[in-house]
Amino acid sequence: MPWLSWLMLGNLICIPIGVALLAWLPETPLRLLIGALLMAAALLLRGGAHVTLVPTRVVRLGAGLASGFINGVAAIGGIAIAVLLSTAKMAPAALRATLIALLLFSDVVSLICAALMPSSAHPSGNLLGPDTLKWAVWLAPAMLAGIWWGQRSFKGVSPVQFRRHVLNLLIALATVSVLRSVFSLLA
Repeated sequence: MPWLSWLMLGNLICIPIGVALLAWLPETPLRLLIGALLMAAALLLRGGAHVTLVPTRVVRLGAGLASGFINGVAAIGGIAIAVLLSTAKMAPAALRATLIALLLFSDVVSLICAALMPSSAHPSGNLLGPDTLKWAVWLAPAMLAGIWWGQRSFKGVSPVQFRRHVLNLLIALATVSVLRSVFSLLA
């Protein structure tokens, strides 16, 4: 809870700013830049770089602001906050619970902002198209299954193993984001 409240506040402040920027700038270069930066950070941490976030209010709010902005601009704020929180001295169970609660909160805020934000860059006139609800309903069971599977897999994992698995997953997700952006730019 000490992290979550500040992270939520930061997301609440910066998601609308990121969504507004996304409404007027091309998405692909932004996603490429942010994905590459996150991949580099995760690779450095996985390679043994030691950075520890001191859990002050300013650091917690700053992490929330960064995550919210990245989530609004490129919809990959989860990767950003996971990279940041992997440097905090947080128990794996607390890290996992914080991420689940924050990602649900930030997704709801992002959807509300995207629904309200007009956009000249999208044919529908706003950032959400008519298929958004259909995709959300279709993907909800997969999300719930992933949370359930993660909970079962989490039991018996040491904090060192957990951190290594989280960083490996973040590297993979950032790589997918970067490759997707590169292919979009080349197409």
